Amino acid sequence: SDLPVTSEAQIRGTIAQFLPSLAALPGTWRRCAVSFSADGLPLIGTLTPWESLYLFSGFNSPFALVPALAARFAQALTGDPDPSLAIFAPQRPLA
Repeated sequence: SDLPVTSEAQIRGTIAQFLPSLAALPGTWRRCAVSFSADGLPLIGTLTPWESLYLFSGFNSPFALVPALAARFAQALTGDPDPSLAIFAPQRPLA
């Protein structure tokens, strides 16, 4: 597929309109899967029936939310439960 070549050219073309000096910098094209939840909230927690598999995905503002929620999630996994994480559980009821 020519997707990497085409999309890199589109990105560089758009960047060149605003920051011409950045458009020619070396870079590596990468593919990144994006996920969304039905209610717009991130998904944080175990995946039933795989209790040793954890999900931490679906953030629309990662720089604002991820650091604080990652710390709370890590604390919960090490034995300090945080009830406020329940609203992000993959098994939560959807309205």
